[in-house]
Amino acid sequence: MSPILFALFSADIDNYLRHKAPILGGKERGSVFFADDGAIIAISAAELQTGINHFAEYCNKNQLTINVSKTKIMIFGRGRIPKAEFYINKEEIEIVKEFKYLGVMLSPQLSFSSHIQSCVTKAKTRIAYLFLHLPLYEMSLELVVQTFNIFLLPIFTYCSPIWINDLKSQNVVQQLNSVFTNYMKRYLGLPKYAHNAALHFYLGTWPLYNAIKHTSVEAALRINFPENSIDNYQLSFVNSDPLEPFIPELEMEPDFPKTRFHISRNKLYRKKKF
Repeated sequence: MSPILFALFSADIDNYLRHKAPILGGKERGSVFFADDGAIIAISAAELQTGINHFAEYCNKNQLTINVSKTKIMIFGRGRIPKAEFYINKEEIEIVKEFKYLGVMLSPQLSFSSHIQSCVTKAKTRIAYLFLHLPLYEMSLELVVQTFNIFLLPIFTYCSPIWINDLKSQNVVQQLNSVFTNYMKRYLGLPKYAHNAALHFYLGTWPLYNAIKHTSVEAALRINFPENSIDNYQLSFVNSDPLEPFIPELEMEPDFPKTRFHISRNKLYRKKKF
């Protein structure tokens, strides 16, 4: 209830922010507010300080108190980030290099590597919990994969249309893919160095990166807007490069058998097969 009340109470805040802001989607965007989370955006340090001053005036007029210790500044750009100082009512605001905004870890270069690392760490903790509290070793392959899709995949698909197309580092992609392959190797009793492409071939699965990208495109295409509500605007993350088909046989060693077999829910029989 409180976020709704805050949103209603502060609905006119854009009328008070008169600083110069970047053009996003053909419109100047000086702020972004969601529930009780807000961000002020500007094209320069001087303009950001102007926006902060206007925001402070708005809060004073409406008897709102700004928690400066929870207020952070992030300067986006490529290369070396220029030094700057910002203040609210003469109190300096901390400038950070990483910040989690609405569940997504942001960095000045928008590489999203920190966000992936955070997701991977969270997923590893959850995998350990699942193996401790669920009889995964005695479950069928289908149930084990379904358990991953229910309890682990949402960690990565949350807001994935925002970052999945900007993921350029192959090391980060490999780190992402290893979450699923290590999960399945643990179930099968295989060492972590076991061949990933062969694993996907015998299981009939695909890399986690491919699954996330496929899910992200589908989710973006399912977004419905009221008629004429986004005239002359477009969602940039919908126009992503098509996902290349994953053919594990092309990455497998020649001596690997190219015949799939039944994977038993019995742990001992699984070990004999592999």
